[in-house]
Amino acid sequence: MCGQFAIFAGLKSVIEYYNFLKDADFNMDDNIFLNDENDLLNFFQNNDKFYTQNIIKPMNYFPIIAIINNQVRFFPAKWGLIPFWVKDKKKSELNNMLFSYDNQTYNEKPRLSDFIDTNFAYKTINARIETIKEKPSFKYAYKQRRCLIPFKCFYEKSSANDKYIFSNPDDCFKSFAGLYEIWKNDIISLTTFTIITTQANKYVSNIHDRMPVILNNEKAIKWISYYKDLNYFKNGEETLFMSKIS
Repeated sequence: MCGQFAIFAGLKSVIEYYNFLKDADFNMDDNIFLNDENDLLNFFQNNDKFYTQNIIKPMNYFPIIAIINNQVRFFPAKWGLIPFWVKDKKKSELNNMLFSYDNQTYNEKPRLSDFIDTNFAYKTINARIETIKEKPSFKYAYKQRRCLIPFKCFYEKSSANDKYIFSNPDDCFKSFAGLYEIWKNDIISLTTFTIITTQANKYVSNIHDRMPVILNNEKAIKWISYYKDLNYFKNGEETLFMSKIS
C-alpha cells in the first residue's frame, strides 16, 4: 500500500514538469492547455491544508491532474476516495441545521463529517490495479475519472515497523496512477482521489508486498488517455532509491 508520499517542491515546479502533456496527442479537437496557473496558486496559497512542502497523508489536499472537458487540468482534491454514491447521512436533517453557507443561514458552518462517514476515505486511499474494474468503490472512476498524482518519494513500513523512504533517481518528478471522484449534495462538493497500487518490484518487495503504480511520461499519457490494457501499467523495474529513516 501507499500511506504517505511527498514532492518537497513548489507548485510552479510541478506545473512545469507536466508541460510534456501539452505536446501529447489525445485525439482531441481543441488544443490541450493547462488551467490558469494563477488561479491554482491562489487556491493553495490561501488554503492551509495544502502540503507541497511536507509529507502528504490521507485526507490532505493535493493537486492532481486529469483531462476534463478536453483540457488537461490541475485541481485540488483530498486523498481518500469518496464515491459519488456514498450515502448522505445528514440529508434528512438539513432542515434542522442552521449555518451560513452559499448564502443560506444556519446555526453553524457545515463539516464534511456532517454529511458522510469520513472513515470511508481512509479505506480507499489505495486501489488495487488487479480489481479496479470490478470494485464498486472504483469501477466507475476507472472508466471516466483517471488522474495523475505527482510525487518524488513515498514511504512504506516493514513488518518490523521500520519506516523506509523510496525516492525517484536524481530527485525527479514522476506520477502515480490515480482515480478521482466528485461527491456532492445541495450544500457541499468534494473532490477526492485514490492511488493505484500493484505488486511490489524488486526495489520494494523486501519491505512491502505492494507499491504505487509509477508512471513515466509515456505511461502517464496513456493512463489519462484511458488505455485499457492494465498490464501495461503494472510496475516493471522502475529504479527506486531506498533509505531507512526510523
